[in-house]
Amino acid sequence: MLSNMLSTINAQLIHKLDVIPEYLVAVYNSNNGGRPSRSTLLAVFRILSGNFERIYIVLDALDEVSYSEQTDILGVMRRLITDVPMNNSNVIIASRREPHLVNRLSSLPFQEIDLGNWGVDRDIQDYISGTLIQDPRFNRWPTVLQTEVKTALAINARGMYVAPSSSITNPHLRI
Repeated sequence: MLSNMLSTINAQLIHKLDVIPEYLVAVYNSNNGGRPSRSTLLAVFRILSGNFERIYIVLDALDEVSYSEQTDILGVMRRLITDVPMNNSNVIIASRREPHLVNRLSSLPFQEIDLGNWGVDRDIQDYISGTLIQDPRFNRWPTVLQTEVKTALAINARGMYVAPSSSITNPHLRI
């Protein structure tokens, strides 16, 4: 998953360049057209980022990947934000407010934005209602059970949690 994410970010940056730099051709050739290692992908990102005035990385639904994938992703975000001072990279991570994620994000230089119920709960309820009505596995359930399921799922979704890196909310703060 992490290699896919880094490859996708790099591909989006490369797409914005007028010419593919020689070092990228060399990386491609040295891997026989295969995917480079994570450390190489991260090094390529660092080099590519130097071609841009500002880069925004938006990671959505961090709560929907496994704990080990979260660990990998947060480790790379830590490196991007703290270990290597890159003044042009900003990160936004969106997730449901899961206690373990809030705890893990608190060790990074992120500022929390709790979106709470800003329409997210209503969107969740609408989606659940549609599924309960349209899906043949659920539309035969008694109305009382459908209502109970919809309420429980909407309550437990608990809105959305966003953690932007400090530099995105305070453009003068450099990490």
